[in-house]
Amino acid sequence: MLRRPTPPAGAATAILDTDRVGTEDIADLEQVIRAAPVEDAAESSGESVASIMVFDGVRRWQLSREGAAGSQHEELVARISQLIGGRSLTACDALSVLSGLIAAQLAAGQSRLLINRLAEQAAGIRAGLLGIGDLIRGGSNYLPGTGLLSDYDDGSSGQVRHFCGIAASTVRLGASLTLLLSEHVRGDVAGTADDHLTRKAVEFTGLVLSGRLPLPEAGGWISRNICAARPLENRR
Repeated sequence: MLRRPTPPAGAATAILDTDRVGTEDIADLEQVIRAAPVEDAAESSGESVASIMVFDGVRRWQLSREGAAGSQHEELVARISQLIGGRSLTACDALSVLSGLIAAQLAAGQSRLLINRLAEQAAGIRAGLLGIGDLIRGGSNYLPGTGLLSDYDDGSSGQVRHFCGIAASTVRLGASLTLLLSEHVRGDVAGTADDHLTRKAVEFTGLVLSGRLPLPEAGGWISRNICAARPLENRR
């Protein structure tokens, strides 16, 4: 599959239970941090981390040591990077957690908004007409990594982006046209991991949009249906 940009070198990734980090000091920051994708964990445990790519269920944003708040941001980056060093997730598990955080911000029936926010935060595909251009370019790989079941793992670090991009396409173009474009434009060969993941993303989007999959259960569906189980000793 096409490989798109990943977060800049030196940036760790954090999934948070709040959108307050960076706007005010949080005494119980350790209770706020949920996890970091496993590929970033080794680099996110020391002072060398220059910035944190933050996912909080509302938006994706960058917290930099050189931010406008100066030393306050530098301290937050240092504290977060230390905390997430031992809290790793695969990219697939991170997507599941992020879906749950987004759903917690929404009211029942805001199914399109769930898909749109998931696609924007994890794959850089914006809502509305701007998102069409993002889809054409292939989106951006904001949650790089693996952790998918073997049926959906093509060996790349971009399958979360793939899943979210197909979901975003299904919202805009419908299931049939998305599948047609996936085969004849993207080149997803029938029976391959990409093809299987495309069809699973279309299924997921249909369930969410129809209301058959309640928004609070979307993250659990992702975890059960596309994410590979990890040994208990690797879960923090």
